[in-house]
Amino acid sequence: LVLAGLLVKWQLPIRCAFFSFYLHLCLHLHFVPITYIIDPQQHTMATTLTWSTAEQFVISGNIFSGAIPDIFAGYTSLDTFDVSGNFFSGRIPASLFSVPSIRLLYLSNCTLSGPIPSTYSNPPNLRDLYLDGNLITGTVPTVPAGRLLLLNELLLQRTNLVGSMPQSVCDLRLGGILDDLWSDCGGETPEIQCDFPDCCNRCFEGGLPVEP
Repeated sequence: LVLAGLLVKWQLPIRCAFFSFYLHLCLHLHFVPITYIIDPQQHTMATTLTWSTAEQFVISGNIFSGAIPDIFAGYTSLDTFDVSGNFFSGRIPASLFSVPSIRLLYLSNCTLSGPIPSTYSNPPNLRDLYLDGNLITGTVPTVPAGRLLLLNELLLQRTNLVGSMPQSVCDLRLGGILDDLWSDCGGETPEIQCDFPDCCNRCFEGGLPVEP
């Protein structure tokens, strides 16, 4: 099911919540005025979705709200999960990082809060992880040796993260294929301590990119 670049002012039929027959769902840039597809109180993903063989879930650029259900344990084929540019709240679902096939994970510009799950380094094929523009807190978790070797982009700017960038993350820049590591490491009192440009290659202050 692909609906992209439309201004949808009607509610999607409730049967669209039953995604067991979809491999790809794209509702990109619609401003869809509904919440029930991921509202666990109303025919939601959490209670009706049997989507463990799906490959793509893209609902970016809409006005979805509520929490993202933590229901992804057992998913085996999900490659792309993009909910960026919505009004989701609550914590980042830890089970997203239990999906062995996940490659592109875009959670930018929502209002997600809480820490980065410590299991974020588990997916062996993860290439892009966008957590920027959220209310997430705490420090950046370390990456065990041999993990995230395919990670190419890690965006952490415009968040409430603090502390120092772990050396294990910096090592991905030095010895791996991590091209982009962005954080709030700019200004006189950076929220994240991160060497520029050897570790973080772009620093932000007050939501804007700066040169340290």
